[in-house]
Amino acid sequence: MQNVLSYYDVAYDQSVELYEEAYNFVIKIYECIIFKNNELFIKCEQEFNDKAETFTFSRAFIFNDLIKYMIEIMKYKRASDEIISNASRNLPLYDSNIAYIYGVIYGFGKGICYNLADSKKVLFDIYDSYPSHDILPIIKGMFYYQLGRISYEERSYLKSLNYYYEAIEMLKVSYCIERINQVNIEIANILLRLKLYDEAKKKYLELLEEAKKYSFKRRITVCLNNLSYLYLLQKRYDECEKYVMQAKKAGSKYHDLNYYLAYCAYKTKTKDNARSIISKLINDEDDRYASRMMKIIQGFVNNNESKIDNYFELIKKDLFKLDDKLEIDLLYDMVISYYVKRNSDKCAKLVEEYLNLPKI
Repeated sequence: MQNVLSYYDVAYDQSVELYEEAYNFVIKIYECIIFKNNELFIKCEQEFNDKAETFTFSRAFIFNDLIKYMIEIMKYKRASDEIISNASRNLPLYDSNIAYIYGVIYGFGKGICYNLADSKKVLFDIYDSYPSHDILPIIKGMFYYQLGRISYEERSYLKSLNYYYEAIEMLKVSYCIERINQVNIEIANILLRLKLYDEAKKKYLELLEEAKKYSFKRRITVCLNNLSYLYLLQKRYDECEKYVMQAKKAGSKYHDLNYYLAYCAYKTKTKDNARSIISKLINDEDDRYASRMMKIIQGFVNNNESKIDNYFELIKKDLFKLDDKLEIDLLYDMVISYYVKRNSDKCAKLVEEYLNLPKI
């Protein structure tokens, strides 16, 4: 601490009370984020603005950038690289609770799936460097949640499940129902990835009812989106369409819902009706991937093989960049199902190509 203060040339107030006030403030504003307490957050932000200068000229200055970081996350769902970097400078001076809070917020602020290597290094460095036995449950639970997300992105699904179950046990202590629901959705996602469809469906339906009970709007739409996808994978098109419409009614903006509807229309409607539905969906869509998926489905309806082959190649490039095994399986299934009774030679080549794909 003395070295840092000398470096910054800070004339500071050594008051332990002021330091503890700032420390407790970090915990409070963190809980605003995790419990989504907007009313308390507004008061906390004002309180910080009133205290920021006082904190700056005391030992409490090490918390200022972390607090600013959390305020940005709460207000904008993201944070600037500069404020993230500033908050990390004092990481060696944080105790375990504050360091783990930094790790949780880092996972939300940087986006784990887009910054996997950086996120893994930051969070596991904290995990390896700071003792976890005295961490508050609400902090430890969300930290394990972030470790679970990292393992999920690495396709270490069993390791991910272990972290998620640890997270749930911690969050139960804090009675953090929405975050428990969130972690359970991630567990259901793993079951879906492992193609344990019946188990995944059962869990999604249970979590959907819980989300409705507590009016967790975002969790409701996530469950509905994923149920739609699950039923599409199972070729249960009526159920897929049912959950797509529920998701849209609940306010979901998930782009892939439109292509789910397009494929359901192709499989269940007359050709004229399917053409009309798909054309309208394409006109209303601005997402490149969803639009391409609908155009290949339009090719199915119109028996336009050149269009199918063209979009098939484009979509494959998108999916191989994402390394999305389920989507790749679904794409090949759609195209092979189209050609199976129309062009046996092409179907055979597609099956061989699919079987020789690199393992993901």
